[in-house]
Amino acid sequence: MTTTEDGAASATGSVRPDLRLVPAAIVSWVVGWWATAQDSGRAGGVAACCALVAAVVGLRACRARWSLTSGSSRAVRAVRVVLAAQVVLVACCALVVLCSAAVGTALRTAGPFPAWIAQRAVVQVSGTVATDPHAVPAGPWDSPGEGAAASRWVVRVAADEVGARGAVHRVRASVVVLGGDGWQRLHVGQPVRLDARAAPTDPGDDVLALLTALGPPRVTGEGRWWWRAAQTVRTALRASVQGLPEAPAGLLPSLVLGDTSALPPQVEADLQASGLTHLTAVSGANVAILLGAVAALAAWCRLRMRLRVLACALTLIAFVILARPEPSVLRAAVMGAVGLAGLVLARRGRGVPMLAAAVIVLLGLDPYLARSAGFALSVVATGSLLLLAPPWARRLERWLPRPAALALAAPAAAQAACGPVIVLLQPAVSTVAVPANLLADPAVMPATVIGVLAAVVAPFWPGGAHALAAVGCLATWWITQVAARFAELPGANLPWFPSARPVVAAVVLVGCTAVVVAMTLVRPAAGRASRAGRADRVDEGDEVDRAGRAGRSGPGRRRSPVGTAAAAAILIVLVVLGWWSRAWWQSALGFRGPAPPPDWAVAQCDVGQGDALVVRSGERRALVIDTGPEPAAMARCLDDLGVSEVDLVMLSHFHADHVTGLPGVLRGRRVAQVLTGPVARPRQQAEAVAGEVARAGLRLTSLTGDLAGSLGADGWQVQWYLAVPPLPPGDLGEDAQVNEASLVTFAAVHTPDGARLRLAALGDLETGGQQWLDAALHSELGRAATEAGALDVSRQVDVVKVAHHGSAKQDPQLYSDLAPRVALIGVGIDNDYGHPARSALSMLARLGVTVCRTDTDRRVVVTAERPDRPDGQSALGVSRGRT
Repeated sequence: MTTTEDGAASATGSVRPDLRLVPAAIVSWVVGWWATAQDSGRAGGVAACCALVAAVVGLRACRARWSLTSGSSRAVRAVRVVLAAQVVLVACCALVVLCSAAVGTALRTAGPFPAWIAQRAVVQVSGTVATDPHAVPAGPWDSPGEGAAASRWVVRVAADEVGARGAVHRVRASVVVLGGDGWQRLHVGQPVRLDARAAPTDPGDDVLALLTALGPPRVTGEGRWWWRAAQTVRTALRASVQGLPEAPAGLLPSLVLGDTSALPPQVEADLQASGLTHLTAVSGANVAILLGAVAALAAWCRLRMRLRVLACALTLIAFVILARPEPSVLRAAVMGAVGLAGLVLARRGRGVPMLAAAVIVLLGLDPYLARSAGFALSVVATGSLLLLAPPWARRLERWLPRPAALALAAPAAAQAACGPVIVLLQPAVSTVAVPANLLADPAVMPATVIGVLAAVVAPFWPGGAHALAAVGCLATWWITQVAARFAELPGANLPWFPSARPVVAAVVLVGCTAVVVAMTLVRPAAGRASRAGRADRVDEGDEVDRAGRAGRSGPGRRRSPVGTAAAAAILIVLVVLGWWSRAWWQSALGFRGPAPPPDWAVAQCDVGQGDALVVRSGERRALVIDTGPEPAAMARCLDDLGVSEVDLVMLSHFHADHVTGLPGVLRGRRVAQVLTGPVARPRQQAEAVAGEVARAGLRLTSLTGDLAGSLGADGWQVQWYLAVPPLPPGDLGEDAQVNEASLVTFAAVHTPDGARLRLAALGDLETGGQQWLDAALHSELGRAATEAGALDVSRQVDVVKVAHHGSAKQDPQLYSDLAPRVALIGVGIDNDYGHPARSALSMLARLGVTVCRTDTDRRVVVTAERPDRPDGQSALGVSRGRT
């Protein structure tokens, strides 16, 4: 039996992982994720609390450590000291991350730039290109004649100067630019100037603004020499694979430097389907292979240790510049730097502490990495190789040789750890990832080493680089063949239910908490007590054990502070996760919201900041107007209303808060048809809608002119009329153009008992569109809608869905002419737009309209009762309640 330096005995000679830095890394990650979505004042306040906790706990620990009058046993005091040291370490790491986030937020939000972004102003930006351009491929909405000019490119720019409205200010922020032709020729490090229209990003995003370029970029220089040299090497490597087979030649630069510009789409799809897509992203494996090769070469040259470390450090810096400082590359580089530092200090390298230290350092430098999915996958994969793969390999050695056991344990551990994270990002589970990685891994090392050699040689000796690339393509050819064959297997990817994602997250977080509590708090305390005095601990331990056995149930029994802390931590995590995932388990256990009235006619669903309107057309049938931003919320609303068949889905426009919930309508229900407007922007949402409709086996119909129709069953009838606004002028900006092009729906619901309800849904029309609609109601549109039965001759309606979530841009004359009695406003509890505006609410109040809002009333159901008034109007019933 051997004893490790941590005081843990092992019969097999294996060293238990040192997890003392893991709690600090996890807490740093959590506070980084939280702080990046807060203002600098709030993050600074929490940082001050962390500093206070660290100071108080540290002082008390020092006093307890050196106190000679304490009546506690040495083991108990050692446990308390270790717990206090852990708390101080965690608090200090959280303090660093919080301070970094607070300072970064203060720098990002200083000056007038945030106000210009909120106002969607046209700005002039000067900065440096931070990432290579990535193409947004042309989709099904592009006209055939647009060709390559329709391609759009996404580029991240580190802005240092912004001008607007005659003022110029220095800034320090990252922005994302969406541009057309000319943007594909940029490379990292180039200084550029551009004119663009600004748009805000979501809270917590690592970019301050989304900029839509109004023209090609103006390059104002060539950038630093190292970026120019890196671009020369990357270009030369791409040139060296010219003339080789397309699939392996496109994969080689991607495998070596993360350059996916030449990767064929089919190869990319095969890699994703077979669980090999991680090979296209530079990570710790590339760094380990490269540094191992450099270290072996330096040892063969018999260089001194310091020169070997220097060679590895220079190689690491050069590789980061070549591969671009992406999150996975930075994590691998910092971990490599920590390993080099341990080598210089003659310390024995430990994988888990190095990984935890790399996470803490990177989050301190850039807290926004806490929200990066690539960074999370990289850290989880590395952690699984360090924690899961060794014990799994030892168990497999009972039946397999050691090399085979290690080869099988590594991909299995990585897939087991990354699987839950991948499910949260993409609802699919790969069933072939482990065998595919097992077969592809032997080709990764030669492809990486030979590819790096080809990249180094390419700028000086193209012929030699081409020969090396040809040899490297033999290895990448094998990888592409493995990916293609496994992707063709039936059941290679199984779909995962999107509504089950909260449960996956809960299981992962509870498991991590239990592991950290069990392996981090208990073991180091025992090990530290052992080092403090092993002989005394044995004697006292025997005495305590005898006393415990004698009076285990007695009143004087002392509970372990570690066990109490562990139980409290697990209980808190379970309560928080149960509350967070309550919507899922309520749905899974069959709990639904309040049942709607049996004769309901129109319902406004509570889908957060978005619109989702359901018009009844039968006992279990409906017409759906917009679907909100959340599929789960949309599906839950239709389930609560008892809708199993959807006769028609009308999408007023393609903004995410109106169309992203479409899967909640299409899945599990029979849908007859989907209609959309003629303006297919934003492109990303338009393509997503087209894909969802195609996967449901339906055809998406884009309207170019007004359309009318009728549907219904079981005594219900809905007469509807869709009005297509004229295309708005191009100087409004893309968001305003899309809003003004919203489809307008008029519908008349006839119930089996003879009641009638008239509805107008105005989409996100702004002032100009509403004025057009009001004028059109007095002309052909009003007559056509009346003839279709969807509108009364008087143009009056019973219910109106207020335009643009009740924004301040409302036309009082339109609402006066429509004369509604109930106004529905779809708006979330938390929104940054100020919806509904006070001016809109005041206008509706002056008109005597009953206002129903989903942020306060949640789901709103309107019932059309039988006419019982002398004037022939229907007595409307309004039911409000949580879905």
